[in-house]
Amino acid sequence: MKYPATLKQQKVRDVLRESRKNAAKPISFASSDDFDIYHRDKVERTVYKDWIEGKKRRFMCEAVPLQHPDAKYVARGKAAFGEGAERLAFRLFELAADMRTIVGASLVAK
Repeated sequence: MKYPATLKQQKVRDVLRESRKNAAKPISFASSDDFDIYHRDKVERTVYKDWIEGKKRRFMCEAVPLQHPDAKYVARGKAAFGEGAERLAFRLFELAADMRTIVGASLVAK
């Protein structure tokens, strides 16, 4: 089946989405209504590193601690705000021990 050529983006995956405008609004507290909350022991933060070794390109993902020293939990948005060719993008925050207060910078989970 051919689809007509339009400038509108076609929905590929059936997932809950939020507008980028709403995702850009600053928030200071995370609620379990809008976010899935995980203890820091249940998540792993990795940093992608690549380099050239001779004529070969090498890469690795290195496990690193959470960014903020007071972070005890991680909150990931239930609704995706962006979509790439292979991944969805979600808002991500590090939370203090009360499981509500956001500490550190806002992040993106893919």
